[in-house]
Amino acid sequence: MDAPVTSRSEHLFDAAKAVLVDGYARPLVVKPFPHFIDRGEGCWVWDVDGNRRIDFTNNFSTLIHGHCHPEIVRAVTDQAARSACSTMPSELEAKLAAAIAERIPSVEQVRFWNTGTEAVMLAVKMARALTGRARIAKIEGGYHGQYDLIEASFQPTPDAWGDPKRPNTVARADGTPDDLRHQLLVLPCNDVEATRSLLEENAGALAAVLIDPVQVQFGLGAPSRDYLQMLRAVCSRHGMLLIFDEVVALRNGYGGTQGKVGVLPDITAMGKFLGGGLPIGAVGGSRDVMSVFKTSGSGIRIAHSGTFSANPLTMAAGCAAVRLLDHGQYARLDDLTDRLCRGITQEMAAAGIPGEARKYCLGAAKLMLQHRSLENWRDIYAYYQDVGLDNIALLQKCFLAEGVMAARLSFILSTAMTEGDIDFTIDAARRAFAAYARRVAG
Repeated sequence: MDAPVTSRSEHLFDAAKAVLVDGYARPLVVKPFPHFIDRGEGCWVWDVDGNRRIDFTNNFSTLIHGHCHPEIVRAVTDQAARSACSTMPSELEAKLAAAIAERIPSVEQVRFWNTGTEAVMLAVKMARALTGRARIAKIEGGYHGQYDLIEASFQPTPDAWGDPKRPNTVARADGTPDDLRHQLLVLPCNDVEATRSLLEENAGALAAVLIDPVQVQFGLGAPSRDYLQMLRAVCSRHGMLLIFDEVVALRNGYGGTQGKVGVLPDITAMGKFLGGGLPIGAVGGSRDVMSVFKTSGSGIRIAHSGTFSANPLTMAAGCAAVRLLDHGQYARLDDLTDRLCRGITQEMAAAGIPGEARKYCLGAAKLMLQHRSLENWRDIYAYYQDVGLDNIALLQKCFLAEGVMAARLSFILSTAMTEGDIDFTIDAARRAFAAYARRVAG
């Protein structure tokens, strides 16, 4: 009998486990081992074993123009030959900030950092300094990065989450101090009256309300416009700041999600595609709000700096990425997403599999294994329990076998995609659903 073949990805993963915890800097999306990337071009990636796949993960929405867009590569290469980083500012920082301010309705000035997590941390610090209050409110289940205060109640379970109208604050990480956990007020998403009551009751202690205006968790659940409008009204009435986490949601239109829903926050946290594939975080707001960073004069101040904040390589990539994302590209992404959703949903029905592909953001869709409305984290939790995480993982693996990367069954499009790429994906979906149905039946 021939010896089993070990792929190069598997070999690399085994070697990495000697020096990296679990062999990888992220949780495994594909088990039992990840596929190591060799290169990417447009919307396609090749792993070290030579497998070619269409990329609908795009580093969780970072690569809105796909891999190695020539103009972004040229911008980074040219800048790398001039300066990668320095304590001196570059003109690119103001250029990217101006491009953001021109598009995003609530933003007049910008401050850069290096990740979306850091952007949220900075927004929280700003709100506390501007209001003189300590507590922050967020919706139950909301994801806002790896900050121990804000990650609390990210994925609480029924044994801990408490009353649906007055959710408990549940620490995510072992060892989270109780006094830190008590600084967070957890809100029931889309329950307008219960949320209003909690905010009114705690208004004197709250610095800000933090919310992702497009999703509760990675394409599942969405705050309604009525809910966002209520948050805006209550925050204005009680001197609290409204923070929109648009790290992902900024891709939802030329003016971000705030421009689409017509609800303007006081502070916008940003990241992902703004860096053109390089690390970036940013906060933006009115001149009055952003004056909290001023280093001269009197008034409320917070110190902020970072060795790699606004580094010229990221700024160069970001300027190119934003310039390329014009109104025409937004419209094309929207059309491609609609076509993808229709095609996948039709193939699901033909295979006898309940569910649909549902657009949750411009250029992004989620494959659902049920037809149901998800209004909050508890709905999402029930959905996962009903369909089974193993079934979601199995279907993801079936897509991967057909050459489609769609982590957690999210399809995040890039401008590199064409009608032909959507046709390829719908054809692959037909085969993936057939394989999935056989596995489930057998």
